[in-house]
Amino acid sequence: MPTRPTRRERRRADRRNANKAPSPIPLIPLPPRDATLAEVRRASLTIFTTAVPVVRTVLRLILIQTSFTHGQVVGMEMWKEALEMVRPRPCAPNYAKHEHQIRCFETIVQLHDAHLRDLETLMLDYARQVVMWGLECSKAEQEWDLGFIARRRLELAQLNRTTSKLAEAFEEKLQGSLGDEDLFHSEKGRVYVIGALERFRSNFAHGVVVADEETMVELEVGRLVI
Repeated sequence: MPTRPTRRERRRADRRNANKAPSPIPLIPLPPRDATLAEVRRASLTIFTTAVPVVRTVLRLILIQTSFTHGQVVGMEMWKEALEMVRPRPCAPNYAKHEHQIRCFETIVQLHDAHLRDLETLMLDYARQVVMWGLECSKAEQEWDLGFIARRRLELAQLNRTTSKLAEAFEEKLQGSLGDEDLFHSEKGRVYVIGALERFRSNFAHGVVVADEETMVELEVGRLVI
């Protein structure tokens, strides 16, 4: 006479069935291409927080780049504000140099802001490709349109190249601004800021490598690599 499964056995069976079932990827409404920056940020955050883990993993790469720039601009703004707090009187001999330093850091902050706007635009394009790719792969495997998936991969690769080129151009402009001989009061201040910036970049580069490796592993597990 068959016995009824225990509650624990039923829970285990439910978990096994849930693991085997394909994870649905929600269709998230995206703002139009002429959307405001606030709309883009809200859409990106919604996608990141509601999507299945494999989609979050792909989005993480562009999010790390944006987070890096946000963090860097905060440091530059703090340095500029510190200069403004100790601004000398107009009659002081170092007044002109001090004002020059404030203007230079203001330019650096504006440079970061422009780069962030470019990244936000790329993030929206990136999110569109990831969502389309994920929706296709949420179907049964025999229903996959491999040509469609391949085009999404090509689009993502192009977005990655564009992001890299933008980052290189941004770094070149930033280095030009930081190379101003009158930007710091002393060599000690220059060493401190440049050293902190280099450590920040090193940590960021390590994070990108780790995220990239984890992304490829999770994409393969999620059967999104063909």
